[in-house]
Amino acid sequence: MTQSQFVGSSAAPALARIFGDYMSEHSIDMLQLSLISFVFWNILNIIVFQLPIPDSKLPRNDYLDLRNRITSFVHGVTILILAGYNTYFVHSSCGENNTRYEEIVMATSTGYFTYDLVAMIYLGICDRSMLIHHILCISGLVSAQFSGFAAEILVGALFLTEISNPAMHFRVILKHLGKRYTKAYESSEITYIAMYIFGRIFLGVPVLYRTWMCPSDHIVVKLMGSGIWIQSVNFMITMIKILKSRAVEYAERKQKNVKLKWFEPLTKDELDKIEAYKKKSNVKQYVP
Repeated sequence: MTQSQFVGSSAAPALARIFGDYMSEHSIDMLQLSLISFVFWNILNIIVFQLPIPDSKLPRNDYLDLRNRITSFVHGVTILILAGYNTYFVHSSCGENNTRYEEIVMATSTGYFTYDLVAMIYLGICDRSMLIHHILCISGLVSAQFSGFAAEILVGALFLTEISNPAMHFRVILKHLGKRYTKAYESSEITYIAMYIFGRIFLGVPVLYRTWMCPSDHIVVKLMGSGIWIQSVNFMITMIKILKSRAVEYAERKQKNVKLKWFEPLTKDELDKIEAYKKKSNVKQYVP
């Protein structure tokens, strides 16, 4: 298809004029969807930064992280619903072309991960683990989008990874807002860890196995999935350490009759009673 023929096709005319000689109509369509998603998440983030949240006294990085996580929370809930529906009701199978619904779901997350990576780098809050994670995610999603195959695996992977993310973001948002020593924080943390391990082990291993067994899935998708799973094992080791720490704190609170409230943090006097809290360097930061 020549560029002049392509300009009149269903894909975006502007993109067709630029990439028509180098990309197929399907590829340009995927690029268009991803760009729309990228713009949407940026606009949402701008709106989030205007919300009246009591976070003006936070350190710069905590302030930026809190605002950015609100956008991430919205993406997590959205993809959890969309990908969950696809995984259990309308997904394609190994060797089949991606459905239009799967393409939209993947483009939504491709635009989000690209936005989030650019935003974190620009704001100076992107660490090495997040850089590796986002590059792996974008690589796998783009490969499936442009090849036209493997969406049944990628969208399923989105579901099992996002299943824990809303609780994760809510937990950190509470911490930034001074609610670290509350029942809401600990409940969201335990929910996050439980769903993370459930998603990566009980849901993730079968999905990764199916990826390697499907001959039509691109090697990039298989390597991306394996890389994210290996990174998840490292995260789970850290989570086990966190759970052990929380068990020590709970036992000491129970012994000294210090009870957590849902959204009202412990007072300084209550915190001083718990030896496990005194060992933490960030206690004073979240004392009201």
